[in-house]
Amino acid sequence: MVRSDVQRIAGWIGLAAAGLFGLGSLLWWPWGELRPGATPVAIAEFYSQNPVRILIGGGVSVIALVLFVIFGAAVRQLVPESRKLTGDIALAGVVVTTVAGLAAETINMGGALRAANDPALAQAMYEIPQVFGGYTSAVGVGIFALAVAASSLLPRWSAVLVGATGIVLLSPAALFIVEVAGAAFVLVSALVATQLLTTEG
Repeated sequence: MVRSDVQRIAGWIGLAAAGLFGLGSLLWWPWGELRPGATPVAIAEFYSQNPVRILIGGGVSVIALVLFVIFGAAVRQLVPESRKLTGDIALAGVVVTTVAGLAAETINMGGALRAANDPALAQAMYEIPQVFGGYTSAVGVGIFALAVAASSLLPRWSAVLVGATGIVLLSPAALFIVEVAGAAFVLVSALVATQLLTTEG
């Protein structure tokens, strides 16, 4: 397969990963239903009232993460030979993101199935995914973003934007916004994918 074909396929897969992850998050995220520090009873009630929504949204997000692994592997292949280490580091960031994301989504889906009548369990199965899906995923996306920015794969303006996003995600600022990793996942994946589709291979 020639480079231009890999680049085009990678671009479409990256856009699909970003779009599906965004959709999955929109389907299940408790917009206004749960605030930080919500009581165990409130979390259990959320699980009991929204199990289908949580399972579908989580399932869609899992598919997005699988696509993200393929996207990361393709990006690694596309990195110029002189910057191969950055491609390896980008793929390592994808692995961190995916492992953390799969843990977050599957534990949260487990909460929808098992924790509706157990407030203490509900709180654990809701709060633990927030750490994996927020803070740990932020580290993975940050590593991916910085490595891609340094890889010479992107035009300068988008490399600066992607790199700046990576710096924010790896800074203490990311600790204060749990949702930042999901939004950054969508932003970085979509931006890198779009550049692959619009830049000559």
